[in-house]
Parts: sequence; C-alpha cells; structure tokens
Amino acid sequence: MTTSDICSLRTGLRIVTRRGVHPDVQRAVLKFARWLRSHYEFPIRVPVYLSSSEQVRTSSGELRPSLFFAPYEKTDEPYISIATGDYEALVCKCGNVDDALCSILYSVALHVLNYQEWWFEHGWSERSISQRRNNLIAEYASEVRYIV
Repeated sequence: MTTSDICSLRTGLRIVTRRGVHPDVQRAVLKFARWLRSHYEFPIRVPVYLSSSEQVRTSSGELRPSLFFAPYEKTDEPYISIATGDYEALVCKCGNVDDALCSILYSVALHVLNYQEWWFEHGWSERSISQRRNNLIAEYASEVRYIV
C-alpha cells in the first residue's frame, strides 16, 4: 500500500440503518458508535449496517445474526452487518430493554474488535477477542448511564 493509497482512504465508523429497524436499537447503536469513535481508531471506513431482518446472509449464503467482512486488500473497505429483527423477541426473552440492547451491542463490539484485529494485525485469538469484547462493553456501561 502506497502513501497515496493511505491518504485517499475514507476513515471512521459509520452507522447505516435500514428501514424497519426499531428506534430503540438505532438510538442505542448510534450512542455506542459515538463512544467507540472516542476510544478507538478507524483508519479505514467501516460501515455498520443495521438490518431489520432476523439474520443476515454471508457471501457464502449462510445465515447468521451478524457478520464482519474483511477484504483481502486493505484499500477496500470492510463492513459489519447486524440483524436486529429479533429485538422485540429479545426483550421478551431477556425480560428488559437494556439486556436486549446489550445483546445487540455485544455483536457490534465483537465485529469492531474483528475490524481492529484485521486492520492492525494484532494476532488476537478468538478467546482474546471475546474477553476484549466483554471488557469493552463493561467499560462502556461504566461510562454511560443509559443504553438508549
């Protein structure tokens, strides 16, 4: 990658909300994204697509609750896709809005850490990423009063 390639890259974390995403989910993820931007570097833009479906489809056709696409070339933008269509079912299952939203934020946090691993090539293990995700959410929860 040349210096001109690096200078021409778009940077940052961007949230893209698709039609039908619950307003509580959108607010919580936007608030979390503001916090993430103040704590993490995003040297190449990574959009986070919030889908109103219950699952998102991978490039291989597999259905999953969330995904991180890491392109081979560092000059191509990665992306994160999060399915939020099960939010109301999560509220019923978890018993409250905060726990349901935390479940969605855990997915965002996991894939932001996958992005960090991909870009900076930290060499983190899956276990390490999982621990970092838990620490990230705990730090966020300690700094904000309300998720929404």
